[in-house]
Amino acid sequence: MDKINIKLLTELMQNSRIPITKLAKKLKVSREVATYRLFS
Repeated sequence: MDKINIKLLTELMQNSRIPITKLAKKLKVSREVATYRLFS
């Protein structure tokens, strides 16, 4: 796991209903990258 995955999981633990677009902005990655990391 890298830093992006750890940040993604941390954000989801705090708010599991956050939209992908907001999650991507917080992680400073594209929506596609956030979606890929979440579902792969």
